[in-house]
Amino acid sequence: MNWKKVINQLKENNLIDDRGLVCHSNANVTYSTNYVLFLKFEHVNQYNLPRFMLLSIINDKLIISKATLGGKYKEYYATIDLKNLFYEKEYKKDFIYTYEFKYKVGDNSYEPFYINPNFNNERVKELVNSIKNFKL
Repeated sequence: MNWKKVINQLKENNLIDDRGLVCHSNANVTYSTNYVLFLKFEHVNQYNLPRFMLLSIINDKLIISKATLGGKYKEYYATIDLKNLFYEKEYKKDFIYTYEFKYKVGDNSYEPFYINPNFNNERVKELVNSIKNFKL
């Protein structure tokens, strides 16, 4: 994956700031646990999001863009204010990291938001740390 090219495409579309914080994520992930007689599957599903996403930060917003499986930018999708994202936890299963957030959608209502990275976990950690450390 050519991150320089991805970052340049996002800059051309004004979807990333000078820090260059970007990662590739799946909306949906399936984990498997192998028991002696059967396999147990667990799912993280976010059907309201694109299947493959590029997540980037510009100022105080998380930008969600549609992407290909290989990480190429397709088009802008949505924006989330960082003040409405609250870090919950990180876990690893089947060599897949998942970062869980709560997204404030109303006065007292929250929806889960997951970052399920495909590539380069260091880039993801930088982006997640920036979200966690965001202060108004």
